[in-house]
Amino acid sequence: MTPKPFQWGIVGTGQAARDFAADLPFVTERPCAIKAILGPEGSDDLQQFALDFKVPQTYVDMKAFLEVAKVDAVFVAAPATFRYPYTVRCLQGGRPVLCAAPMCMSSAHASMLAEVSKRTGVFLMEGLPLRFLPSCYSVLSILKAHDLGDLISIETTLTEMGELPLESDLDISKVASSQDLSAYPVFLSLFLLGKPRSVKAETSFKEEGFQENTICHLSFEGGKKARLDLRRMVADGISRKENRAIIRGTKGTITMKDPWHGRPEQIQITLKDGSAQREFQWEGKGMHFEITEMLRCLHEGKRSSELMPHWLSLQLASVLEEIRHQVEKEEDGVLLTM
Repeated sequence: MTPKPFQWGIVGTGQAARDFAADLPFVTERPCAIKAILGPEGSDDLQQFALDFKVPQTYVDMKAFLEVAKVDAVFVAAPATFRYPYTVRCLQGGRPVLCAAPMCMSSAHASMLAEVSKRTGVFLMEGLPLRFLPSCYSVLSILKAHDLGDLISIETTLTEMGELPLESDLDISKVASSQDLSAYPVFLSLFLLGKPRSVKAETSFKEEGFQENTICHLSFEGGKKARLDLRRMVADGISRKENRAIIRGTKGTITMKDPWHGRPEQIQITLKDGSAQREFQWEGKGMHFEITEMLRCLHEGKRSSELMPHWLSLQLASVLEEIRHQVEKEEDGVLLTM
């Protein structure tokens, strides 16, 4: 007997919501469907989303979305600055939440969400696709086998293409650290190297063509380091550095090719006694892997995932918050360390 489809609700109509909806058919854990979506009132995007993905119910009011739609769980895909209040409302309304990363803009909010999840007993997980991708598991298997020796450093480059803002919006404090973009390299560093002992962020800004570079230096216990190169640009004519992640150990390196935070073309393993490649293929954007993890946890009655625990989300929020604060204070010549 085919189980009843798991009914999802979605908050938001942007690209993350569309990627989520497009990847639902690839979930094998249990049949899934989108029952309802919450979007801004008067927006054509809401109706277009419902039409594109055959969503039967649309809402512009959060209270009605929670009480009337009666979905099994909610994917919060609102812009980063609004994810915290929506997630709190969903948890308080008894709806399990998968929230797009970064889940919070501050460590205080991350701590509060974990507390609300614990108090209500309602499941909460930050949905950062990289954590659940086959490419990430491949890296972990190499490290677990100790083929790379002891970890020394991580170096990443990641570029975000955006739209040219109005002249009045060319404010470094607003654009220097794209939170959604930053979450991936910061997470990889925390996941592999642990909690950083210090964080330093430096930003350069070029108005012509609008290019912004933020370099983050993280130091860890035992002298381990991470260098994260984050770039945001709007003009195709600007030279684009290849996106990649390089993981260095005492016995060799792992290079995750572009797009390393999504589906990399390959992983190159270079050791002293030779090299090898691993290639990956899967359907969609890979969001179905995190959806599968959440469904597994719900089936087992868990409040959180051991693969993406609340304490890791708290660390991620803390480092992203620190980077953002340093970027905002750079014009005053003030740099902070954790």
